[in-house]
Amino acid sequence: MSETTIELDTTKWDALLQRLANNVKRSQKILRVAAQAFAFQDIIDHFKNEESPDGRWKAWAEPTRRIYEKLGWLGNKILQAKGYLRQSLMPGRGKIANHGTDGLRLFTNMEYSGIHNYGGPFRAFGKYPATMPKREFMWLSEGAKQKMVDMVAQLIIENSGAA
Repeated sequence: MSETTIELDTTKWDALLQRLANNVKRSQKILRVAAQAFAFQDIIDHFKNEESPDGRWKAWAEPTRRIYEKLGWLGNKILQAKGYLRQSLMPGRGKIANHGTDGLRLFTNMEYSGIHNYGGPFRAFGKYPATMPKREFMWLSEGAKQKMVDMVAQLIIENSGAA
């Protein structure tokens, strides 16, 4: 019996795999683009919808409502009396930094961001001891996470010539 063979030239396949591997190595840079596109918008939507992963934010306490009424801020949304916190998270203003070798960290450095996001004791308007309710805004919805994954995967594939 004679041997029957077929030979395959894997040069193009090897080149494609190498381009894919190189793009995967650059995926953190691509993830930064995805974060700019989707993560910041998702966080801004939390302000718009006044929501945390657990549901709607707690309404203003009555003393806060009265103070905001006197200041003319009563028509504004929760955590948006003047809008500085929300604006600090807008694309181009919010911060993205490497977090270790395999992650990114999105953040704002507004001094009062933590008390609003996590809640806890504070001195309201400089003199009233109070407890700030947790109104978490720094979180990513499943939809935003999926959009980021899809964008990174699409860019890795398109930039490798596999599409």
